[in-house]
Amino acid sequence: MRYSLYLLLLNLGLLCGMLLLFVAGRRIGARDLARDPEGPRTGFGALEASVLALLGLVLAFTIAGAGARFDRRRAEIVDEANAIGTAYLRLALLPPTAQPALQAAFGRYLDTRLAVYRKIPDLAAVQKELAAGNALQEEIWKLAVAAVRAHDAPPYGAVLLLPALNAMFDIAATRAMSPWIHTPLGIFVVLFVLAFVGALLSGYGMAGGRSGSWLHIMCFVLVVVATNLRHSRSRVSSPGAGPHRGLRPGPGRSSPEDAVSVAAASCSSSAGSSISTPCTAAGQSCRGPSTTPLRRCAPPDFG
Repeated sequence: MRYSLYLLLLNLGLLCGMLLLFVAGRRIGARDLARDPEGPRTGFGALEASVLALLGLVLAFTIAGAGARFDRRRAEIVDEANAIGTAYLRLALLPPTAQPALQAAFGRYLDTRLAVYRKIPDLAAVQKELAAGNALQEEIWKLAVAAVRAHDAPPYGAVLLLPALNAMFDIAATRAMSPWIHTPLGIFVVLFVLAFVGALLSGYGMAGGRSGSWLHIMCFVLVVVATNLRHSRSRVSSPGAGPHRGLRPGPGRSSPEDAVSVAAASCSSSAGSSISTPCTAAGQSCRGPSTTPLRRCAPPDFG
C-alpha cells in the first residue's frame, strides 16, 4: 500500500510538473516575443525536436527493457515447474524405503513455493513462506544425500538426483533475486529531466498564439506519464495445467500442475544467494540449498 502511494505521488508530480512547465514556457516565450518577435524562433525547432526525440528514445528503451524482464520472469515460472517435476520423477531412482519421506517433503515444498506468490502483498506472510521454503530445501537435501549413500541405493542415483535438486534450488534463488534486476535509477532521473525540459520547450513553442492548444498539451503529458506508470502490485497468472504430474498430493495440498500458476511477477524480496559447502557424492561436487537467512522483502521494481 505504501509503495502504491509512492508511485501515485511520483506520477502525479510528473503530471503537475509538466503542466506547470508548459505554462511557464509559454509565458517565457510570450515575453521574449514581445521583446524580439524574430529572435526567439532562430534554431528553436531543431532544439525542441532533439530533446523530444531523445525523450522518445529513452522511453522506448525503458519500455523494451521492462517487457523483456517480464517475459523472463514468466519463463522462470515454467523453469521452476520443470525443475520441481524433474527432481520429483528422479526420486524413483532411490530405494523404496527412502522415497515416501522425500515425496512428502516435496509436497510441502511445492505448497510453500505457491504460497509465497499467492500471499503477495502481505510481506510478513511472504517472508514466513520463504523461510519455510529454505528450511524445506535443507530437509530435502539431507534426506536425498542420506538416501543416495544407502547401501541398497543404485550408483547412478546420486549422479541424476542431486544435480536435479540443485537446479530446483537454483531457480528458486534466481526468482528471489529477479526483483532486484531493474532499470537503474539514473535512467529514470534522465527520463524525468527530459520530460520536464520537453514540456518547457513545447510551451515555449506555443507562445505565438493567443491561447495554447490544451488538447495537444494534455495528450503529450498523458502519454509521457502513462508510459512511466508501473504496476505497484505483483500480477498473478491464472491457473493452468502444467506438464508435470509427478507429485501425488494429499487432501488440501497443491498439485504439480499448479506450479505453472505461480505469480508472473516474482516476490519482491531478497533471498540469500550464498550456497552451503559442497558435498561430494558419487565422485562429483554437488551444491546444497541456500543457507543465508532471508532479508526483508523489498517493494516491486520499476521495471
